[in-house]
Parts: sequence; C-alpha cells; structure tokens
Amino acid sequence: MIIILLAFVGVRAQVSCPPNNNGSLCTGPEDTFVSTFPVSTPNLTSLNAHKWKSFSDYSCNLMPLFDNVVQGFSNITLLSCPSPEYNCHGYVWHMQYGGQNAVIQNDQISKYWNDGSFYEVNFVPQNAKGVVVYADNKHSAVTVPGSNPMKFRSKWGQGYLVEHLPNSVPSSYGSPQRYYLRCGTCDAAPNMFQISYNLGNVNTVNFVSAGGYNLNTNLQPCQLNADVNWSANGNSWGSSGNRKTSAWFNLSSGQSLTFTIGAPSGCGTSNRNVTFVAQSGYRMANTANVKDRLEIEFDNTEYIEILPQQILIFDEKTGKEELKVSVKDLFDNKQILNNKVSIDVKKLGRGMKIVNFLYLKLDSKEAQEKLRGGTASAEIERKTDRIVLID
Repeated sequence: MIIILLAFVGVRAQVSCPPNNNGSLCTGPEDTFVSTFPVSTPNLTSLNAHKWKSFSDYSCNLMPLFDNVVQGFSNITLLSCPSPEYNCHGYVWHMQYGGQNAVIQNDQISKYWNDGSFYEVNFVPQNAKGVVVYADNKHSAVTVPGSNPMKFRSKWGQGYLVEHLPNSVPSSYGSPQRYYLRCGTCDAAPNMFQISYNLGNVNTVNFVSAGGYNLNTNLQPCQLNADVNWSANGNSWGSSGNRKTSAWFNLSSGQSLTFTIGAPSGCGTSNRNVTFVAQSGYRMANTANVKDRLEIEFDNTEYIEILPQQILIFDEKTGKEELKVSVKDLFDNKQILNNKVSIDVKKLGRGMKIVNFLYLKLDSKEAQEKLRGGTASAEIERKTDRIVLID
C-alpha cells in the first residue's frame, strides 16, 4: 500500500491510491468479519479481534471520497489510505504497542484498563503518548506527543487514518471522555486527584458519620516504584493493597483524621493531604432540673457541617413546637464557646419537653452532594432527648 500524507484545510482533495480495481462502491460493513483471532492486553487478558474483508474482496477505492469527509473539519491531516484490516480501537490499543492489524469492538476495550494494563488520568502530559476514549467507548484515539494545541491520531472505521483536533471527528463519535496512560511507562508523577472512599471522590475535607471507611488512591501498582507513604494524626487506621495503594480508618464521634499521602514513581512523587471529620455528638449538662438555660456540649464544633442543622423543642403533652434554634446562626455569630451552646428557655412553659437535634444524614450520597454545593434534597437524621423545665 502506498501511504499518502496530505493536509486539508478547507481544500477539496483529489487523491487516489491502490487498489483501484473497478471503482465500484464498497458494500459497507454489514458483511464484515472475514477472520476472527485472539489478541491480549499487555497484562495478558485475552480478547477477541477480527479483520474486515480486504480491498481485493471489496473491489473499491474510497480515497476520492475523502474530500467529502473532511468538509466541516479544520486542521485535518490524512495519514493513510482506507483499510478494512483495522479500526480505531485496534490501532490505538493494540497496534500502537507492537500488535498486528486488528479490528476490536467497543465492548472489548474495557479489558485494557480493567486488568491494569492502562490507568486513567485527568490529562495526558504534553510530551507523553496517551490513549483517549470517546463517549460510550464509540471511538479511541492516541495523543500526538509535543503537539500544541494537542492533536490526536485515530482511524475512522474502515476508512482513513487521520491526525486531527480532539473534537474534529464525525459527530457519531461524540467528544473525548476519558484519558489513559500505559502502565510501566514513565509519563508523569502519579495522579492522585481521583482518590475515593466509600461515598465517592474525596475533597480536601470530608464530613462523614462515625464508623469505618476505606480510602483508595486509585493507583495501579505499576504506577509506583515504591510503596505509597501514608501518615496520619491518629492510631485508628492502617494501609493495605499491593504497594499500599489503599488505607482503612475508623472515626469516633467528632474525631478528625488527616492523611498526608505520598505516591512515588520514577517521574517524581505526588503529595496530597486529605482530612476526614466525623459527625459530632452532643451532651446536655442537665435534663431533669432545667431552669432558665439549656446547656449543650458538642464533641467538635470546628466545622458547621458536622453539627445539627437545627435544635427544636416541643411540649410533650400538646406536641406544639415552642422553640427553633438555627445552629448555623449560633456558629456564624460565634455563640458556640468551648464546644458549648447555651439556649434561653425561660419563656417556655414548664414541664416535660422533647428536644430534637436535626442532623444531615452524612452516610447518604444526597447529603454528600449537598455538602459539595449540589442541589440535592438531603435526608435529615433526627436525634431525640427529653428535658424537664422547672420553676
């Protein structure tokens, strides 16, 4: 096959390349598979590949149609003639790393990252060769190291191998969605932006219910040349996994734990600090003989997110709400001193009262979304006590 390299910027192409037997149109991809054969990921997970019919079978020449294909795209460079012997996934995941021509289906490429042969990153460093996956695994591309702005190379179905801008592809492919680097290559220091725990990705500070949790760096062992370094200001935690890629921890009421995490590779070390704070409990100084003020002490008042949103007092006999206290107002006005709150109750009727503490239910994804600034309607957890007001 003759390889022709042409750049198209709003110019109609006049190109032809063999085979050009009789100029008839291709029959299309309906009768595609001519042979099926096994291939494997770098970590030796097996998957099925195949080849489409050769050009001698198709007896057609698609290259003159390229001028129609490129209309509407900018900065497109044609790298080779159409070939039915490989597609975008085969080119990117298999052929880039020494494999033969292959057609690999959309539902097969997840094996390349699920077995740790590749790992996901937020971005590909400019001088590295990374893999790009488009929406719903419909298309794959490889980045062009050193290109500025970043360009990709990809195979368009049975058609052309093209160098293009990230979104200069047929609309059916969608947009770039995820980026991967090959394990075992030194492309960048480990990326720890996607550290996760039981309820999703972590923030710098995370608010949780008291209990046990698992913390995962989402790093593959192949990204590291030494163990992940975990340190924290407490004893109720430990590390786990090959290269210590994960940690576990337990928090009691109001307790906080700050992890300093260092992930080393041959390219450098990434560092990140992550804090977890457990929801605060409360204690009332006196429940049997309360006169003018109700004194409440919390385990931790450093963060408003771990305190109850409201404190409500009801009359037990009538069920009538007699007092509503916004804890946020107390917090904002610095009326919580030494972890203690003093509530004026002298105007309330005497007798048995029910006190409700309304907390966000922090072990729900809705509450976590609300804490991250989302609009979710979070479930409230109600904790109840009784007090007796006396004259």
